[in-house]
Amino acid sequence: MNVDFEKLLKNSIANFRIKEQKQEIISNPSNKLDKALINLDLQLCELIDCSKRCSLEVVNNLDVDNYKKNLNKKFVECLDAYFLLANLKNWNDLIIDGSEELNKIIKLNPDKEISKTYLIMKKTLYNAFFNHSKQDFNRSWKVFLKLCFVDLNLTLN
Repeated sequence: MNVDFEKLLKNSIANFRIKEQKQEIISNPSNKLDKALINLDLQLCELIDCSKRCSLEVVNNLDVDNYKKNLNKKFVECLDAYFLLANLKNWNDLIIDGSEELNKIIKLNPDKEISKTYLIMKKTLYNAFFNHSKQDFNRSWKVFLKLCFVDLNLTLN
């Protein structure tokens, strides 16, 4: 699988900057990083909720086409949120390296139960933020890629 994360990252950050200049988003330099993390956290929550894979309730009569469409939309929103946080922390290299890592990741077996995968991703993300740990961010990014491309079988199409 060949995904040009560098190109996606550049486009995403350019779009963010355009929105910032047009004042379509609230941008305060003193808490931009905090808001970027919260935004990513919320996007990840929405993705996992949309997946119905961690729900306590039984899901009946699922519209498969709409389900897949919504899940892919949330996936792209999460990507943008990861890109923004990486850019603000100057960790773009980890995103770009994701292209090489993805070929290893897609060979992994999918997890039937993804709740622990999700929790690990969130834990490493918060460790990255509060401990300024590039290594933890990298781990969270890789777990996110596995969750989306392997466990949820999502695509960028």
